Amino acid sequence: VAETESRIAHWRTQIADNAWFACDKATYFLGRGGALGSCYEARLLWEEGAKLPATALGTGSFRHGPQEMVTPDVRFGLWIDAHRMREQDLSVARDLRRLGASVMLIGQEIPDLAGDLVFQIPSIASDWQFLIDIIPAQLAAEHLARLQGVERGSGNANRKRLSLPTLHGAQVIARPDKTLLQEDYIAQTHSLSSHISGDERRRRGHISRC
Repeated sequence: VAETESRIAHWRTQIADNAWFACDKATYFLGRGGALGSCYEARLLWEEGAKLPATALGTGSFRHGPQEMVTPDVRFGLWIDAHRMREQDLSVARDLRRLGASVMLIGQEIPDLAGDLVFQIPSIASDWQFLIDIIPAQLAAEHLARLQGVERGSGNANRKRLSLPTLHGAQVIARPDKTLLQEDYIAQTHSLSSHISGDERRRRGHISRC
């Protein structure tokens, strides 16, 4: 948790002026297993926070489905698991870039040149990566919202309930005075994770292997 928090400043530096961000380009988010939740959350942040359309899909579903839509300048955000289907998903990233797409990657120990924007998250067990791999996408959505000129608190309500990952039925709520609260999320995640029983951990591990 502490190491994740310490990386936020570096992630913000990576984001600043990076060419991956474009307000007039189609954006697709791809993920597997637990990261699929982060994938859908990123799409929600794009739509609610930056007021831009986005699509979220399982990486396998995309690979064997609508990949024919890839054209130059399409933006992709792709989550890479530490172990499961890692090489296959890095291959997806290479193929997308070969077709002219711009690719953002989030994961552990990813080669720096594997994408146009690469976020390295701290080492963590594969089954628990979902706890922290949403944070770079939160920062990215915040940056894009600013590029769009979206003001904090704009929308249908002054208070937004962000569908951040939940643990043991508890949901993290964003305060209305800030767009994205990565530090608050880290602290609450650390607290909530201590309440997950051994049976719950084993259940999550079984689901992620399916």
